[in-house]
Amino acid sequence: MLALVTVAIGFAGCRRGVVPTSETGPILERDNVHQAIVGCYAFFDRNGRPASDSLPWAPTTGRLFEGGRAQKLTPGPHPVTGPGRFEPRWRVDPVTDTLRVLFSSGFEGTEFVLGFRQRRDTLRGRAVTHIDVGPPFSSERGSASAIRIPCPPTRLSRRP
Repeated sequence: MLALVTVAIGFAGCRRGVVPTSETGPILERDNVHQAIVGCYAFFDRNGRPASDSLPWAPTTGRLFEGGRAQKLTPGPHPVTGPGRFEPRWRVDPVTDTLRVLFSSGFEGTEFVLGFRQRRDTLRGRAVTHIDVGPPFSSERGSASAIRIPCPPTRLSRRP
């Protein structure tokens, strides 16, 4: 019975609008996490080079939209659109507190697995490449990062 009371009190403190904190800063609620992640990023490989130089289908820069859709802004050596191309996408994995961003052709691609609880504009993590022939079908490619950059204006943007 004491455990149920403790759990009930714990949930009461987590009502909407109250942002719990940890030693590393605020713990973001799901909606706030998605809003905080949306934006434009430059992606880098383990050597600090643009990701498109060494990772298949990875962009140099990309935009993350609400709803989990992503877009390559500067694609590097691979085409951005065309028949059979997979739409780049992203999702938050609440179990591991990671942001997963996937750029793929459907046959090969790169997934960035980045920590999003960090309080700066640089997200650090790792890159995993996928290919449809194998095994192995996935390969760890070492550390990777994404640095927030200003988004370029779009046709729908209004200038003040």
